[in-house]
Amino acid sequence: MTRVVVIDDHLMIRKGLMRMLEELDTPYSVDQAEDAPRAFQKLRHAASEPFDAVLLDVALGERDGFDVLKAIRSEFPTLGVVMLSVYPESQFAVRAIRSGAHAYLNKGCSPEELDKALQSAQCGQVFLTPTTANLLAHDIRSPSDRP
Repeated sequence: MTRVVVIDDHLMIRKGLMRMLEELDTPYSVDQAEDAPRAFQKLRHAASEPFDAVLLDVALGERDGFDVLKAIRSEFPTLGVVMLSVYPESQFAVRAIRSGAHAYLNKGCSPEELDKALQSAQCGQVFLTPTTANLLAHDIRSPSDRP
């Protein structure tokens, strides 16, 4: 059973994602949190049965999802993180992967794509959509002042 926490400040999105995951063939146990403090409380208290992955919204109202990602990476370095957003991949995907997310998906993705991203993330592998892969390749090839 794959244990997942959905972190999103919108109840309808959380409930919809939970329902979507429960309807997939992969067995998921899904919990939810509307903000970072509640998410960290759940993550910290799950020591006996730790979570395998987090679905993290980019825009969490009071706190930026990238700040939350940084805190997750610091405290739970092996936890799989899939970032979700209404924003297109061209806006945040490269930043998300560079910041330590295992995947970046638009909230319009298919349930099967979400399932694949979560399964990759829980194994510590990066999941790239074709669009994100293209953006990363372009980013790597772009001239940079950085060594």
